[in-house]
Amino acid sequence: MGTYITLDIGKMELIGSKNDPGIDHGRLFHEKDRKAIQRDQDYAYVCPNCFQTTLSEVLPRLEMLGHTLSVARQEYESAVDM
Repeated sequence: MGTYITLDIGKMELIGSKNDPGIDHGRLFHEKDRKAIQRDQDYAYVCPNCFQTTLSEVLPRLEMLGHTLSVARQEYESAVDM
């Protein structure tokens, strides 16, 4: 079975990692974002140590890390030009 770690927006999974820590997204969350979350896949299991917050809370944190809409657009256009 193993441990599965994801970064989701709503019901859309952006990044997933199984049996591996994967990318550390800890900088996007604060201690106040820690919650016990019941996973859709298994209603009997509650994850006691998940982080969950709104996109409006995370957006300024993303921008402070340099992940702006402008940068994303530049990276997309660069990839398309290849």
